[in-house]
Amino acid sequence: MTKNVLICVLLACTSPVKAEEISLLDKVVDVGFYRPTGLLATALGVGVFAAMSPMTAVATLFPPHDSLSALANALVREPAEFTFNRPIGAPLTRWLAPS
Repeated sequence: MTKNVLICVLLACTSPVKAEEISLLDKVVDVGFYRPTGLLATALGVGVFAAMSPMTAVATLFPPHDSLSALANALVREPAEFTFNRPIGAPLTRWLAPS
C-alpha cells in the first residue's frame, strides 16, 4: 500500500508542465517570413564561406587554429539551424541571443 501511494505521489510531482500555445499568427509569420529569410541567409553564407575559405585556411595555420570552424559556424551552421532545426512558430529568443 505504501509503495502504491509513493508511486502515485512521485508520478504526480513529475507530470509535465503544459507548454505555451503557439498562435497561428506566429506560425504564419515563421513559415512566410523567417524560414525564407533563414534559407536566403544560409545560401548566402555558403557562398561567402566558399569564397573566404582559402584565406581562412591560411589564417588557421596560426593560433588559435579555429578560424575555419568559427567561420563555418557563423556563416553556415547557425543560419541552417535557425531555418531547419527550429520548431515552427517557436520563440526566436534562443537564436537571436548573442552567443
